[in-house]
Order: sequence, then C-alpha cells, then structure tokens
Amino acid sequence: SKEIKFNFENISINNVIESAVKSLRWQAKEKSIAINAYFSSLPLIEGDSERLSQVFHNLIENAIKFTPKKGRIDVSTEKKGYSFIISVKDNGIGISPSKLDRIFDKFYQVDNSLTRKCHGSGLGLTICQGIVKAHGGEIKVKSELKKGTIFKVVLPYKKLGKPTEAFGEIIGGGH
Repeated sequence: SKEIKFNFENISINNVIESAVKSLRWQAKEKSIAINAYFSSLPLIEGDSERLSQVFHNLIENAIKFTPKKGRIDVSTEKKGYSFIISVKDNGIGISPSKLDRIFDKFYQVDNSLTRKCHGSGLGLTICQGIVKAHGGEIKVKSELKKGTIFKVVLPYKKLGKPTEAFGEIIGGGH
C-alpha cells in the first residue's frame, strides 16, 4: 500500500532500537553472532515507534542474514548537530559497489548465491526508506565485499509541534 498511517508522538529512539535488538537476539544466537548495542544519552523525539521499530528490526535482521557464523553486529546511536544517527554495522558478506545504488529499489535484491538462500520480497529496504523519509530523515549505506555493511539512519531532532532549531540543547550549550 502506498499509504502507511503514522502515529507521531514523543518517543525514546534508544528504547525503540533496544526493543528491536532484544527481539532478534535469538536469531543472532543461532548463528553465534554477537550483537553489541551502544546508546548515547538522547532526548525524546517526535516519531512513530511502531514504524521506526520496523526499520531497525529489518536492518538488524538483514545484518544477521548476511553475516556469517561467529560474526559481529554493532548497533549504535549518537547525536550530531540537530540529528540523531543510528548505525547498524556488520562484518558480513557486503554488497558490491555496482549494486549499492539499487538496494532501495522496489523488488530489487542483490543477486548472488548467498542472497538467493536468504529469501525476501525485495521490499524491506524500500519500506524502511519510506518510513525514514516520512520522519524527515534519510538512510545511507556503505559496504565493502567480504568486509561488511553499515546502514546509517539519520533522523532530525524535533519535538511535537516545535521547530528543530528551537532545541539547542541537542548540540550542547545552545544558550
């Protein structure tokens, strides 16, 4: 459906991510993959916790799928200026540079023998991108074959009904 309904409210992005990590630990454990979470102290932001949970669940689940046994996944949050940056980094199979510009296209899946074993619809990253954009953010990816991939979700810091610039405390000392 082209129309996803959103319920924006003040939320803790750290709680959203922590919940996604907890729900996927068993999948990681089955492959002896370590999931490490590093959370910066962040204020509440305006967002839809259910939709953002979908984003981080999808990114972490993909990291688990494409990381070999005994691999590692690092999930972290940080604030930078008027934005929060959430990173999901793995040491998995990576994505070819020639394929990176298409991974957010509908129904596109990187075609290699390992990705064919990990079934999917090719819509997960497209949906993630749409949800992040609806929050005024962006999703970026960097990858290197056989070394891993890092997805970064950049979300603007704002509170319900207030302009982002009004909250100088996010960059520290905005007096």
